[in-house]
Amino acid sequence: MRKLFLPLMISMAVMACTDDSTDEGTPENESPLEATGCQFTGTYNEFEGDSEEVVVAYDADGKVTKITETFTETTDGVESTFSTEYRSVYSGELLTEVQVYAGGELTQSVKITYEEEQVAQINIEDVDDPDIEQFRFVYDGEELSVVENWDNYSDESSDEFTRYATYRYLYEEGNLKKITYILEGESQPSETNVYTYDDQINPIQGNLAWLIYADNYAAYVSANNVVTHTETSTSDGETETDLYNYSYVFSDKGLPTKVTISSEGDSDWSYDLTYQCN
Repeated sequence: MRKLFLPLMISMAVMACTDDSTDEGTPENESPLEATGCQFTGTYNEFEGDSEEVVVAYDADGKVTKITETFTETTDGVESTFSTEYRSVYSGELLTEVQVYAGGELTQSVKITYEEEQVAQINIEDVDDPDIEQFRFVYDGEELSVVENWDNYSDESSDEFTRYATYRYLYEEGNLKKITYILEGESQPSETNVYTYDDQINPIQGNLAWLIYADNYAAYVSANNVVTHTETSTSDGETETDLYNYSYVFSDKGLPTKVTISSEGDSDWSYDLTYQCN
């Protein structure tokens, strides 16, 4: 069972929360992306002869209906393709479930519950597996301040839900500045993530379906694109710090079309972002 929102993933770092502010000539509640007349349609990257393509499909109202991830790899001259689909289920305007299909078969369900239209809880359940991963959300006004990670399998002596870890969030100027990750029973953070940002448009405005797919809450709630990500982890009394730098290529509409991520000692990694524009 994966740990959703675990801030170890550095990919897909270009998403944001909905911006209800208005500029002159911009309709109320229209996001910066909508104001460009463009719709985010996916990502593409190649690595060592293999490729990954992610395609986002929408309905007529602009809600995400499906995200399809396709890996293509070549081994000994033979090309193989593997696809995973993330299908959205809505109740009115609210996304209430994401069903994950691999090879055409349902493998996982991500169920979302709300209180006053704010996400209150997310449950992740694998098919034919009694284990449940649960995330409980605590807000300070409109801002999410704490996420508690619960499950029904960490405590082997009981099937009851127990708290496994806690995430704490700190914001600055519309962006998520810091995530602190603390394992239950520990007095000090197991991991701290600190982010800096540019002042450009993030192409995914509050896209919960993409968050479920991409597994990166940090970027989802931020108004701009991540420029640096400093990750400090502590284990067995030893501390390790990694710095990731992000650089972008932008379109004439101010949207990122290519992201390159670099870190000391590792090869650069990049991916393209695609759009459909009016």
